[in-house]
Amino acid sequence: MVVRGGILTILIGMLLWLVAVPAQADEQAAAELADLDRQMSEQATEQWLRKIPDDPGGLLRRKFLLQCRERGGVTTEADPW
Repeated sequence: MVVRGGILTILIGMLLWLVAVPAQADEQAAAELADLDRQMSEQATEQWLRKIPDDPGGLLRRKFLLQCRERGGVTTEADPW
């Protein structure tokens, strides 16, 4: 009877180990998936930002044009400068 109990304990231990191993693998896969999702999100953001023109001079011209119009100066030319 003692041998049978020992075998049962070993079998239960093995079953618990078999259940724990996939859970650890699932956690690792979930972490890798989250990392991959974060990388893809960062890449998409960088691509989106690259589409925005980098023209500080144009922004300043536009600002001055808007300020001129707000103050009542009328400019009808396409390029008032």
